[in-house]
Amino acid sequence: MSGTLEVIVNTLFGLVLIYLIIVMVGALGVCSASSVTVVQITKRNVINKMYGQAMKTISGDWLEKHGFEFAGCFRTKPRRGESGIVGWKHASGSTYFCLYLYHTGQNSKEFLTLYTGSSRLFTSSRADELLIPHGAGCWMQAFHRCSIERMWMLHTEAETFLRQELGYTLADVTDNLDKEIAKAVRCQMDHVRSQLLWPLRIPFWIVTRICRLHGKTIALQVARRSDIEFMM
Repeated sequence: MSGTLEVIVNTLFGLVLIYLIIVMVGALGVCSASSVTVVQITKRNVINKMYGQAMKTISGDWLEKHGFEFAGCFRTKPRRGESGIVGWKHASGSTYFCLYLYHTGQNSKEFLTLYTGSSRLFTSSRADELLIPHGAGCWMQAFHRCSIERMWMLHTEAETFLRQELGYTLADVTDNLDKEIAKAVRCQMDHVRSQLLWPLRIPFWIVTRICRLHGKTIALQVARRSDIEFMM
């Protein structure tokens, strides 16, 4: 009996230790991201290198065909894992496409549409973008291993849904992409830090949000809003 009790105690101790590690690492990450800045790269050789990397993943013809124009290369400070960001702006003026490059040679894709009142719509290829809440008015949908063609279709469908069903209005964007990325990150971190006992809730968000939200369109998220509000 004592042996069984010892196993239970050791297991509980291990789980508590893992929980506290996740809390500390998550809290440090949120606090660090709260002061993030994004700088535009001006060195031509660095721009050419990053753009060349991007073109190995994204077709320039596809971008041109769908109305995207090169907006520059960027880096975040402090670094959030990516080695750089290559961005394009859509002809509509309210939507961006970003390709995040990583030191591992991998990359992730993200579409961003801006609305009035600081509302935003994200469509990402990274499921971990769902791990922590984004706050009211900021919508995130993520589809792992999704082609850019399908991501764009899902993004435009969500953009139309938010305008027609929820009355969102596209913003007249005046800031550059670097400022918009930084604002989006800081707004999300400010929202997280406004939640009661937010560091202690990070493990709960990690476990529940990615399972419940990954692969769900914005329309489906709205339909199931009452089921997922507790995760926000």
